Amino acid sequence: MEKQEQLSKRIETIKIFISQVLEGLQNQKYDTPVINFVFDTQDIEEINSLLNQKYPNDKSIEKGINILKKVNFEHQNKQQEDAIYIIVKNYIDFFQWLDRIVKEYNKTNETIEIKELLHTIWLRVGSNDISNINTFLKRQYNFMQNDNFFESQPTVFKEFKNYQIVYNNQKNNPFYETNRKIQISIAKKNNSFNDSVSTAYYDFPYIHYGLALEDNTPVCYIYGIQDYENRRKDSTIKESLREERKGLRNPYVSPELVLSLAFFIALLESKGITKIKVPLLQVGNYDFHKNISDKLNDELSNYTEEEIEELEQNIKENKQNQKTSEYLALKEISKHYLNKEDIISKNKTERLIHTFMVMNEKYNNIEITNAPFIEDDTLTCNIIRHPEKVKNSKK
Repeated sequence: MEKQEQLSKRIETIKIFISQVLEGLQNQKYDTPVINFVFDTQDIEEINSLLNQKYPNDKSIEKGINILKKVNFEHQNKQQEDAIYIIVKNYIDFFQWLDRIVKEYNKTNETIEIKELLHTIWLRVGSNDISNINTFLKRQYNFMQNDNFFESQPTVFKEFKNYQIVYNNQKNNPFYETNRKIQISIAKKNNSFNDSVSTAYYDFPYIHYGLALEDNTPVCYIYGIQDYENRRKDSTIKESLREERKGLRNPYVSPELVLSLAFFIALLESKGITKIKVPLLQVGNYDFHKNISDKLNDELSNYTEEEIEELEQNIKENKQNQKTSEYLALKEISKHYLNKEDIISKNKTERLIHTFMVMNEKYNNIEITNAPFIEDDTLTCNIIRHPEKVKNSKK
């Protein structure tokens, strides 16, 4: 009876998951890989009974329940050994955390539908999360609660030479590993205004992050450092960074990535956050980007050489029509995703590790406490000192 009461409070979220999300994940909706959820047989019957009481004769629910039964059978008989199986050991807690995430998400007034969120959140699952999915969901809920810990407008937090270092906490779309990204910038003061106002900026790559409380200790999860187009690069500020960049040259990663991370570490330290975790493997991420790439290849193959030549000429002459606009949009997204799944995977693993290693070598501001991919698939660090300025690097 107690189970039924707990589930009844979350009936709408359960219905969306069973009647829409399960089928969507089987059909690779939103380009997500096939993800299978394994529930205990008795749990499936209890979920089915509850939903039938509230929504009798609902065919979409019946279809979802049948998917659960099919997945359960395949998993028990090891029919698809390479498939992604997420093991749900405690389905009461599973739906409790899922419902909390939905309710927290509804507070944000986002335009993305709940069913889309519940399709894409699984792209963030790491290899250790597969058998500990409730811990994963609790962490995601914790991230959402702390999405506004940092200010969501340009905020000065540090001085650098004659400039100010500014951060801006921005939203991510649900296909990214985290809800938030931090933009770090060096800002040139405008003396005719308030000191915090600037008219010139030099932007660094985004930091994709999430904040959680674990064992009463604040932890910052860093999932990626991402360069992007149209970064503001004031020439005077760029010149002032010449020596700093020169000291960060290495054969592995750009100095821009190292500086972005170093300034972010300084921001964390200023907020009293000294523990960092860097998940290096999301089990569905590679397949997600491979699916996007394959779809783009299919769409591009629909154009003949003559059509491409004509469309390229239209672009060159700035002739706009619907077909040219569609082709231009396809070219733009292809720049980021076409045949890029291996590069993206490498950026999330090797490059990310190298960025931390180079920063540690140059600034000695963190202690790396484990060996990634040997002890765990998560790099863990502690901030160990409080440098006054990032420029105090070792030469």
